[in-house]
Amino acid sequence: MHDEVGAQNALEQITSLAIGKDYLGFLRMIMSYPLVNFAGQYFTRHRNAEEQLQFVALCRSIIGCNKEQLSASEIKAYENYLICSELVAYDRLNEFEHYIKLYEYAKDTKACEHLPDGRYQVVLRKKAKQDLGKLPKTMLRHQRDSLSEAQLDKIDNELHKLLSDMAVYIKKIGIKQVY
Repeated sequence: MHDEVGAQNALEQITSLAIGKDYLGFLRMIMSYPLVNFAGQYFTRHRNAEEQLQFVALCRSIIGCNKEQLSASEIKAYENYLICSELVAYDRLNEFEHYIKLYEYAKDTKACEHLPDGRYQVVLRKKAKQDLGKLPKTMLRHQRDSLSEAQLDKIDNELHKLLSDMAVYIKKIGIKQVY
């Protein structure tokens, strides 16, 4: 019970940054280790890539409004994560053209250090099959709205556990910056 109270306090602290309009503090906290890993897991388990793209847009907006208060290393680390997160979202949405354009932009401009080359090759093959009208539905990622109630309940239970684990972890070890 004590850990749950502490975990709730940690989540309230994160939420208060956003509610208190300390968006830069919120960005720094959510993009710090280990929260950045929990955020990625949340979007993967939630199967809501549109929400993931909104998160990326929000983070980029906060970065854009606070560039003078961020170091170059912070901006680079954040952008690296955001590009990878955006690629995952486009992949999950089966938006192959967006994925390919972003991947090639990131590679050409060296905006992201850890691009998933293997996944890029898979997306290229899927896009080629799609262009020929030969992409079977079994090769497409399932969207949240195509899941059964039982599958959605399982996802919701996993998310609840993930958020609880995240809050306990924050309380237990604190937050370390990634830059």
